[in-house]
Amino acid sequence: MEKKGALRLFDSIERSSLRPKKENESNFAYLNQSGRPIAQRIRNLLEQWFDSFPEAGKPELWRRFRAADDTQHLSAFFELYCHALIKAHGYSVKYHPFVGKSKHVDFLVMEKAHKPLFYLECTLAADPSIDRKSKARLAHLIADLN
Repeated sequence: MEKKGALRLFDSIERSSLRPKKENESNFAYLNQSGRPIAQRIRNLLEQWFDSFPEAGKPELWRRFRAADDTQHLSAFFELYCHALIKAHGYSVKYHPFVGKSKHVDFLVMEKAHKPLFYLECTLAADPSIDRKSKARLAHLIADLN
């Protein structure tokens, strides 16, 4: 049962489009509007993962996950995936534990008895040139249209 007012990763909209993802379309935008059955299964799984994500981290993760910037989207997806993976293996997770004076990492992973095992920082390694290539490709397309 869905809690009233609860954050959802995806919009509650009618989805009928069966087209493939467009080159210039963000990953989130495509997955959010696609009517393909596989897209619905993916949305359902991601919503389950998001439901079990720590409440304190949901607003920020939601914002990054829905970003038009695919690097932000994929970074949020990776954090969501890591949390789901750890929980699926039966471990407890503390969200944004403080380490040292003012630093925090994404998760502290603990055994069921809350014995700390390790800290986990979810970092996406992305090629910054990809964004430059996308912008260059867009500039060429616009130039061709003019």
